Amino acid sequence: MKQQTIELSDLELDPKNPRLPENVGTDPDEVLNYIYQHGALDELAYSFIDNGFFEAERLIVLPKRSGEGKFIVVEGNRRLATLKILHGELGTIPFTGIDDSDLDLSRFDRIPCIIVEDRVEVDTYLAYRHIGGMKTWSAEARARFTQQMVNDLANAGDESPFRSVGKQIGSNAQGIRNSYLAIHVLEHARDELGLSTEYLHYDRFGVWIRCMNSSDIREYVGIGKPTTFEEVQLSVSILNEERLREVVSDLSLQPGSRKPLVADSRDITTYGRILQDEGARSALRQHGDFDVARQIVDRRSIPSRITSSANSISAIMDELNASSVDIDPEPLLAPSEKLFGTARSLRAVVRDLADDTND
Repeated sequence: MKQQTIELSDLELDPKNPRLPENVGTDPDEVLNYIYQHGALDELAYSFIDNGFFEAERLIVLPKRSGEGKFIVVEGNRRLATLKILHGELGTIPFTGIDDSDLDLSRFDRIPCIIVEDRVEVDTYLAYRHIGGMKTWSAEARARFTQQMVNDLANAGDESPFRSVGKQIGSNAQGIRNSYLAIHVLEHARDELGLSTEYLHYDRFGVWIRCMNSSDIREYVGIGKPTTFEEVQLSVSILNEERLREVVSDLSLQPGSRKPLVADSRDITTYGRILQDEGARSALRQHGDFDVARQIVDRRSIPSRITSSANSISAIMDELNASSVDIDPEPLLAPSEKLFGTARSLRAVVRDLADDTND
């Protein structure tokens, strides 16, 4: 790395910036317009006008291979976009209260930069700053960034790229693998199945990650539990495409509706149980009503829930019997009486149900 001031005209926005959705394209004007529309640049513009460009906040740039003397800004695209807009690259300056006739733009003709030789050199810094640091990217942008890091290492022969990337950015192999799997499956749905995934990519990617962390949902679409890079590639290549279509559809905006069929991220666990239950899944498809399907799986889970509660009580009894000398029984009397009464009521309700069924 070396420090250098560079002409603003020689600095270009990075079309590979993880903040940019993949559908933005690489045209410089399109990239600039997107950053202006979504980058909240007003405060940066006012700060530049009042204080100039802080030398401590140098742009990090990469020499452009196909342009002598040109540089791609790999860190600081919002700042560069703001400076370009102040220089009139969008025509009239759009920032409220800034009159271009009063501007001394000569202060921004040369910008303090740090030059790096390749992207790998700066990846760890970007990960620290935007994945675990204060200026975090969106979940989808973080996933795309780490996905590229994993792919680069795998292509270079790294046998454990998930672990290696995790060490680089202060995460672990499981976290990197889960993120990688989520975006890899979604890209497969878009690129190989032709599904519209823009809503999941840019509005619900965090929910999509939760789906891919669900063992029930992974099993339903045929992914299973891949651990290595090779296993992830294989599992995605042989997944059940029709079932993946179902899941993508259920989480996307429904025709004629403003919300998905599975609208609440807190319902992902229940959704996985519904997919595993043929009757509940059939009801979901027939009626398009998540609550109806939920009621079916909830009713079928009652026996296991009662069993689980009974096992918990047995464990408490074992603990009390093993340490009766050390525990004061007085605070336990009231909750024990309440539990006893509840258990009797539960037994009565179940017996009434059984009698009604037998009649």
